[in-house]
Amino acid sequence: MVRQVESQYLRTQGILESRIAAKKKIQTAPDDFHKNCHSKLKVEIDWKIFESAQQKTTPGMAYAYLTSFSRVCMIDKDHLAAVKKSSDIRITPIDYYRQRSH
Repeated sequence: MVRQVESQYLRTQGILESRIAAKKKIQTAPDDFHKNCHSKLKVEIDWKIFESAQQKTTPGMAYAYLTSFSRVCMIDKDHLAAVKKSSDIRITPIDYYRQRSH
């Protein structure tokens, strides 16, 4: 029972077992965005930086965020207009930018 709960938690959080699984999951997010927002979204993930930080499956968490972002379009026309201004999203570890700024 504990393993099932832990497995479900990891799937819900988007923490997948491999980079391949994370990539496959994330590839569906732009389709959801297009369906909900009637606009295209390019998702760019810097996998090399995640791998060098030993976080190669962490980008899988982006699926939940991107799905939530696409749902904002369904709130009303103002939200739809604001979200449609986004066409590209780049995902990198936050520490990458902290290290570059020092």
